Amino acid sequence: MNWKVIVNPVAGRGYSRRIWPRLDEELKRLNVRFTPYFTRCAGDGVAAARVAAAEGFDGVVAVGGDGTVAEVVNGLAAGEGRPDSPLVLGVLPVGTGNDFVRSLAIPADPVAGCRLLVEGIARRVDVGLVDGRRFVNVAGVGFDAEVARKSNTGVRFLRGSAAYIYGILTTFLTFVPAPVRVEVDGVTCWEDQAMMVAVANGRYYAGGLFISPPSRIDDGRLDVCVIEGMGRVEFLRAFRKVFDGRHLELPKVHVFSGQTVRISQPAAVRQAYIVHADGEILGPLPQQFSLAPGALRVQIPEGATREK
Repeated sequence: MNWKVIVNPVAGRGYSRRIWPRLDEELKRLNVRFTPYFTRCAGDGVAAARVAAAEGFDGVVAVGGDGTVAEVVNGLAAGEGRPDSPLVLGVLPVGTGNDFVRSLAIPADPVAGCRLLVEGIARRVDVGLVDGRRFVNVAGVGFDAEVARKSNTGVRFLRGSAAYIYGILTTFLTFVPAPVRVEVDGVTCWEDQAMMVAVANGRYYAGGLFISPPSRIDDGRLDVCVIEGMGRVEFLRAFRKVFDGRHLELPKVHVFSGQTVRISQPAAVRQAYIVHADGEILGPLPQQFSLAPGALRVQIPEGATREK
């Protein structure tokens, strides 16, 4: 295969730039056919991946974190009338979170992951869709979307987990739950106050938060996690359980599953919720979430099984 390798040089707080010479050396040692491309600004990975097919490449490798993966996946989005992407996605994880690779048996060590480009197999996984954008991990509204907004724009001198912790702390002090209506496959499942609603294709987001243990990235379904409105102390206790998935044991956490999800709010609402997809802020509610089953091919180890 002939790979276009899209490198985000600032991923992982500069780790991507520092480790690239080692990755370049390993790819050449393995006789991988590749052409590197270094992104220059946000969104550049989308454009670079979009033209890869026209340039004659068989696959695109994202060298970065989940943000880089999200850009490449959106660049690989199929044209109208074509349900699947024509190119294979490879991932060498060098970001802060690296949530996408957790469910696919892709090595966390990017140097070891280079071998997948010659020895791995392409496996189909699902892709979520919202507001014209693809997502591979989790989208949602409420507390986590506000955290993402503040993490992305609140301070310019923080990156990665430090920026996310800043977003959590500042959001926690000011966030007020608001009413939402959640419809799954046309049926209203929730209509009351909610701290947050996560729409999950994968199981993890935000650097390892285990938000949706039931999710499988190739099962043709979206899983919806609703956390009811609650006070700050109660929510803090509940949110701590998200790190190991034990939040699903709580009576104020509800899980639904389906292929389409619509989230809306009353017209006159005190706090209007915004939407995020893989940590990127999109438009306000209402929004429709859907799934493209098997729309993306990802290079994984031969014989690997999905995470149980």
